[in-house]
Order: sequence, then structure tokens, then C-alpha cells
Amino acid sequence: MTQPGQGRRPQSGEAIKLRERFAWLSRFSDDEIREISFCQEGDQLRDGEQYFDISTPEKGIIRAKQGEATPRDSCLIARSAVSPIIWSKLTAEIR
Repeated sequence: MTQPGQGRRPQSGEAIKLRERFAWLSRFSDDEIREISFCQEGDQLRDGEQYFDISTPEKGIIRAKQGEATPRDSCLIARSAVSPIIWSKLTAEIR
């Protein structure tokens, strides 16, 4: 099992698929999308860590509680797994 947020990074070509699936990611370059590391399904989330689910950005920033795991069909990103610039860009629309 990977560390939460240190999971899978998009490979070449996946940036296009992510932008097709989530149109709001169109403001991200391929390089920026490749910097994002997604939590793997079932990973234990770090208590108190902030997460953002790109599949449901309207939920805003999620603060994990002890014992929570990455939900099925989510696209969670841990704040600690991305640069402050990427985090800010991801969460800009919810502020």
C-alpha cells in the first residue's frame, strides 16, 4: 500500500483524458497535471490532512479523520503531495 497522496501520477496522455473527464481542469497544463499525485482507492488517509477530490470539487477541501480510507471512485489529492501553487490552483474555485 502506498502512502496517502503518494500514489499514482498521471502518465503521458492521461492529462488529456483527465481534462476530458473533468472540464474544469482545462486551465492546467500537461506538466501541472503530471505533478498531481492521486490517492489510491483504499489507502488510509492521514488524520487531519487536507484532501481535494477533483471529481467533486464542489465539496471543497476535505479534512480526513482517523480511520478514513480513500473512497471508491474518488480522485483525492493530498495537500502535502502537491506544490502550494498546484494546491492553490486546484482549490481556487471553491474559495
